[in-house]
Amino acid sequence: MGIITMFKDYSINSDEYGAANLAHVFRSLFGAAANSGPLKGALNELFVSHVSGRTVQVATGQGLIRGWWFEVYSSFQLALPENDSSYDRIDRVVARLTFDVQNVSLTAVIGTPAASPVAPSLVQNTTYWDVPLASTTMNASDLVTNIVDTREFCEFANQPPHQHWYFMDSASIVAAINIPRGGSQEFDLTAHGVPANSEAAYVYVWASGVGWTDDWYLSFYAGPEDNDYLIGTFRIHFTQGFRQLMVVPLRNGTFGIAPIGTTGSVMGEVRLLAYRVT
Repeated sequence: MGIITMFKDYSINSDEYGAANLAHVFRSLFGAAANSGPLKGALNELFVSHVSGRTVQVATGQGLIRGWWFEVYSSFQLALPENDSSYDRIDRVVARLTFDVQNVSLTAVIGTPAASPVAPSLVQNTTYWDVPLASTTMNASDLVTNIVDTREFCEFANQPPHQHWYFMDSASIVAAINIPRGGSQEFDLTAHGVPANSEAAYVYVWASGVGWTDDWYLSFYAGPEDNDYLIGTFRIHFTQGFRQLMVVPLRNGTFGIAPIGTTGSVMGEVRLLAYRVT
């Protein structure tokens, strides 16, 4: 008939089905072999945090790599190699499937120190397959100074993508602003680790006026100033100023602010708290 029913009780069906068969089933459930990553809501979701010095910790969690299921049932500490350079270095913390032994391990892909370091490429070939958990920045003193959450959660086939917020370790100051009347400013969040395909950012914005005695308004745009991408316009009270936690849609990883007023200029600050990838 050309049909097979797997994983029946052995007493009913003497045929045995192994790990490769189960991986085949998981690949079907999750839509594609390349749909790999941590499972949302399983234990602590393989979240990576800093312990001390050059040591990081991967929390408990479960995941799927090209159909192979794995579980980290106790937190795992990973000591990154020393940084024998006066420059910073960016490494990747990954879950790695080794195909020939059908085993998943937690390891790091080590980057190259540089004045402007970049994260190294994932290893994804017929021998190993990496899924990203975090990228870490290490300084010349062998201290991890920043961790960026790079988890991409595995989704079931035909399931709308999970909208997951990636929170920064601490609020990152994007820019201090000083925008004159009639001016505008674009904020490029990709320079702060936000992927260009991110759909939104969670930011804190404060602003006040310089040299004016009346209310002003701030217009927010997805990307540079363009009325086709106007998010909204908010009032700056001339004595109380403007302080707001807000979600801003992004265009190519950017959003913009344009103040509207009669005299003076606007000063303030923008802080990045989190971002969301589609």
